[in-house]
Amino acid sequence: MIGDGAVSRRQVLLAGVAAAAGVAGCARLLRGGAGSPTSLAEWLGHPVGASLLIVHADDVGIAQSANAATIGAFERGVIDSASVMVPCPDFRQFTEWARGHRDADVGVHFTLTSQPLERWGPVAGAARVPTLVDSDGMFPARWPAGRQVSLGELEVELRAQIALARNLGLDLTHLDGHQHLVQLRGAGVFGVLLRVARDERLPFRFARAWLPHAAYAEPAIETATVPLERLIAISPGNATDERWTEWYASEIRKIPSGLNEVFVHLGIANDELRAVVPDTAPWGSAWRARDLAAIGSDAFADAVRHAGATRIGWRRVRDYLRWRGTGSKAVFGVDAVPGATMRPLVTPPSLKASMVK
Repeated sequence: MIGDGAVSRRQVLLAGVAAAAGVAGCARLLRGGAGSPTSLAEWLGHPVGASLLIVHADDVGIAQSANAATIGAFERGVIDSASVMVPCPDFRQFTEWARGHRDADVGVHFTLTSQPLERWGPVAGAARVPTLVDSDGMFPARWPAGRQVSLGELEVELRAQIALARNLGLDLTHLDGHQHLVQLRGAGVFGVLLRVARDERLPFRFARAWLPHAAYAEPAIETATVPLERLIAISPGNATDERWTEWYASEIRKIPSGLNEVFVHLGIANDELRAVVPDTAPWGSAWRARDLAAIGSDAFADAVRHAGATRIGWRRVRDYLRWRGTGSKAVFGVDAVPGATMRPLVTPPSLKASMVK
């Protein structure tokens, strides 16, 4: 028995399909058989060469003013996803809003460093992850190249950050790393990210442009996530204050087909944010205020239209990977193996459009 309650017309329709074509045939129809979508764009109902764009906000929870800027951006529809710094004290404030907005697309921004002016420590507790912290039990301000950490302790902390985010009511859509540490700090660290992401059935952010410096990731990123064909992110020296929005607009017009992302840091430049990230620092409070202004501008929206891009969030990527990865074991949302637990079947939007409602 699949579940309690009334049988929907969709279940009746699929049962009829299964009876006519056999369970294996129905699985092929839903899970990658002949004529079914294979790419993310096709799964969403777009041509295989479509350009998809995520406008993604980083560092949620680093300060209350960053939370306010991100919440406002979500509510105005100018960002598609965001990632949270779970160890930061103001992370919990953001979850109060997110619990009432379950459609908000939110992932975990694995945090393993502090700010020089604001310190925070591991969710798992310093005693469980001593190689990840300084002598005061707090995360260091940076990971120097020679820092030795226990991969086992790293995995404990990553899983603890996910668990706390879920316990506070977040429906997680993806994973990434503060300062890209978990993606770009070597094969061992990346292997921990890969294992955690696969166990949690979550995609992680990874740009193809990183592969020359992270060749160890190349065998895995095609199956474990959907890599970003283009990651648009301002770096120090890319643009003057006056040409900030223009820089974003010009880069968006160049996006290729496939999945792309605009990567921003949002904040309201006030004393509270300056106490954490000063105005003069790269990715500081003034930087974050410029990013906030840029994504809400007419020039930014016009560039997206000019590029012919379809805006999506990481939730779509997550659901696509779960659809693609479940395989022939999943029929009507139940694993067809002894002792398996039930899980929801994710139906591609391209198939939903043709279903009887």
